[in-house]
Amino acid sequence: MNTSLTDSRKIKSTPSFTIMPDFGGAYIWHNRGEKFEKPEYNEMAEAADRISRKFPKKLMAEFEQWERYFERNASDEYKLSKFDWRLFHREGVELAVRLKEVCGDSAQVIYEKPSEDPNVKLNERREVLIDGQLIEA
Repeated sequence: MNTSLTDSRKIKSTPSFTIMPDFGGAYIWHNRGEKFEKPEYNEMAEAADRISRKFPKKLMAEFEQWERYFERNASDEYKLSKFDWRLFHREGVELAVRLKEVCGDSAQVIYEKPSEDPNVKLNERREVLIDGQLIEA
């Protein structure tokens, strides 16, 4: 049986990151209690240092490329109408799984759909487990 890090005893002491693209270069949010903040790269590295690892720059560059694709296409109605959400989410989840592999059980990783997705309510927010599985968060 899989256990989620959302267990209330673990989440208080476990760093949590939500992967969700947004305009202005945002793609990863450091969850601090009920507050979501877009961390700067140095903050992400500091948070990663606290869990004994650094986020690989290559992975962060791939997140940035993924997020830029969203920004270029989700801000234009015509492009948005042709946006391949399945492919976009598949790539985003793959990146989130790789981040989870870096963090291990030392941090919670959540993948959340952006509000621009017409199917945002379907599997809107899922936690990435260490084995790559996704569960409702």
